[in-house]
Amino acid sequence: ERKNASFLHLFLLFRKAVIKYIQKQNGGACMKKMKILMVTMQMGIGGAETHILELSRALTARGYTVHVASRGGSFVPELEAAGIRHFVFPLNTRRPQDLLASYRGLKRLIATEHYDVVHAHARIPAALCGRLSRKLGFRFVTTAHWVFALTPLYRVLSDWGQRTLAVSEDIKQYLIDGYGVFPDNIRVTVNALDTEKFSPSVDPEPLREELGLSPDSLNIVCVSRMDRSRGEIPLLLARIASRLRREYPRIHILLIGGSALGGEESVLPEIERIIAEDTERDGESAVQLIGPRTDINRFCGLSDIFVGASRAALEAMSAARPVILAGNEGYTGILTEQNLSDAVRTNFCCRGSEAATEELLLRDVLALCAAGPEKRAALGAANRAFILENYGLDRMVSDALAVYRGACERKCRADILISGYYGFGNSGDDSLLTAILGELRKTAPDASVAVLAHQPRRAEKRFGVRCINRFNPFALLHAMRHARLFISGGGNLFQNGTSNKSLAYYVSVLRMAQRMNLKTMIYANGIGPLCGRRAERMTAKVVRTADAVTLREPDSLALLHRLVPDCRNLCLSADPALLLAPATPERLSFLLRSAGIPEDRRYVVVSLRAVVSRREKPGSAAEERFEREFAAELGEICEVHGLFPIFIPMQEQIDAPVCRRAARYCGRGAFLSGLTVCELLALMEHTAFVCGMRLHSLIYSLSAGIPFAALSYDGKVRSFAEYADMPYVLSAPSGWEPGALSRAANEILENREILVRRAKEKAAEFCRLAEADAEYAASLLR
Repeated sequence: ERKNASFLHLFLLFRKAVIKYIQKQNGGACMKKMKILMVTMQMGIGGAETHILELSRALTARGYTVHVASRGGSFVPELEAAGIRHFVFPLNTRRPQDLLASYRGLKRLIATEHYDVVHAHARIPAALCGRLSRKLGFRFVTTAHWVFALTPLYRVLSDWGQRTLAVSEDIKQYLIDGYGVFPDNIRVTVNALDTEKFSPSVDPEPLREELGLSPDSLNIVCVSRMDRSRGEIPLLLARIASRLRREYPRIHILLIGGSALGGEESVLPEIERIIAEDTERDGESAVQLIGPRTDINRFCGLSDIFVGASRAALEAMSAARPVILAGNEGYTGILTEQNLSDAVRTNFCCRGSEAATEELLLRDVLALCAAGPEKRAALGAANRAFILENYGLDRMVSDALAVYRGACERKCRADILISGYYGFGNSGDDSLLTAILGELRKTAPDASVAVLAHQPRRAEKRFGVRCINRFNPFALLHAMRHARLFISGGGNLFQNGTSNKSLAYYVSVLRMAQRMNLKTMIYANGIGPLCGRRAERMTAKVVRTADAVTLREPDSLALLHRLVPDCRNLCLSADPALLLAPATPERLSFLLRSAGIPEDRRYVVVSLRAVVSRREKPGSAAEERFEREFAAELGEICEVHGLFPIFIPMQEQIDAPVCRRAARYCGRGAFLSGLTVCELLALMEHTAFVCGMRLHSLIYSLSAGIPFAALSYDGKVRSFAEYADMPYVLSAPSGWEPGALSRAANEILENREILVRRAKEKAAEFCRLAEADAEYAASLLR
């Protein structure tokens, strides 16, 4: 029977490999081409609007059907020329009658066209589409293009979708801090450019003739909206124009852009007054107001110096032009290799920089004028090279498609129900669910999923699926009536080491599913500790009647073979959290800088917890002694080897006090909380080794290919360390031996290369086993 189960696992792995190979040979042709609706306030001149235009055209070129809904604007003809239908709704105002008209119009459109994904690009459209998503059940994602003022009303009304794109790391942090969006649901993308359209090969002469400029003119171009909230830089350029003309009589300042629809105060009257004063005094003005244009690439090609921010600055860089980065959010100055990384962090919007002033702008424009054509050409070439390397259309499209596939339809009836310790803020259990959901979307993409969770509304935002109150028997029975598969998902759910109630709950819901004739699967569980014959009998009964049981380590398998020797459905697997991907290096760098942690050090990640069991009370003398002796020993190790300890709570409520005390006793390092699993995985990759009590800190360490020292407070910790072939297991807090950590750390650091290689091999093996579990679940569903 065990051989049969192993053969099934091997067959499912082979089947998955064949499918991947076929998809690769067909260039991903087996992927369904989605139908997408972009919703925004308007499609006039602007960075967000250009982003939508380029993304929509790129998706259309790849075979996807894209429609756009907005108030309209100058980019609409370009959309229609690319074969993209545009629908007009009054989405650019907050007037109640317009909001109601937009809501009704979007509802009719979405219900008629049956879009796979609705992608909103501003807060008003997102609020309307979020409400419609809950009603109609479509996949709903958003993009955050800017940092707006926060108000209590906007916090309540805003909806950032099941998945979110942000165009910079600081906008991602704004969504996390201001709106409570879960970090792993936000993907940072780029304002990608058509580098053929915005290139130095664009001929500027026809435009020069159109504007009546002499061949030797020195052209300063600024592209910006002319609203008060965006138009400070054009206004400053107009104010310094006469002083620039006195130094360089050939200067012409071209201001491109208009005011947005919606009645916001404009800077245009003030600029027109300055032009009139200059003309009256000097006979002519250096400033020309061009108005809104869609041929920005031609103006970039015409410019000798470009002044602006955000996407306009990126377009000028792509055209190989020197750029003075300046906007309403702040002032960076002449873009060079030294300040490029700072510009990237704010998506070239200068947030957090000093305010722009006439004197700063005058200084840098004069400096570039004096630098001469060769120096300006060198700056432009460096800008072009940076854009070609980092801002291609493929990156923006792949980011959008990844977010679309990560979202899911909100169906009222779920095919799969997943039960576990979800929604309690435990990093390990929440990561299990994230991994299981990701794998099920790959293996059973048409199946709808619902999750039994604590605080279901909050959990829905976190996991992007329908969540049901785990203690509501009526909602649970209703969900089971329509489901086909029940999964008891991950973790040590079948144990009574902490409480008999926990074991009774998980056994009861699984038995309920079996009585409702659902297929049932115990998915990558750990079993035990089981205290008492009654607990063993309860577990044995529910395991025997399950359709499939996969275990995440050998000790659990051995325990069930003893309790249920006649069970035919037992199979050894691995923890699904091993399948999660780390956050980007840019995200990790942003977090470390924000926490004041040096980026040039080698780290030791430490995960401690309070031991809460029926046998030992938290805060006991053994725990206090362990914390002090462990911290002192760790401090000595870090001093000798030049390491920087980072104390990380995996479950804030239980772990944070312990980690803070240990950090204080250690006298060095940092306490870092609030990391997601993906962020923690990225941190692990820069770690010398890990000291962990929490099981999932060790799992994340192995996933990153990093050796660990396990602090074993529970049998599951020791069992996983043995399964992973990591020999450094220290008993804690009871049984703690002074000096054991130093011996283990010294051996790990001396043999680190061997241990890293071993960890990577084990991680690859475990990932193959974990992937097979999702195939197993999909086969039960079929």
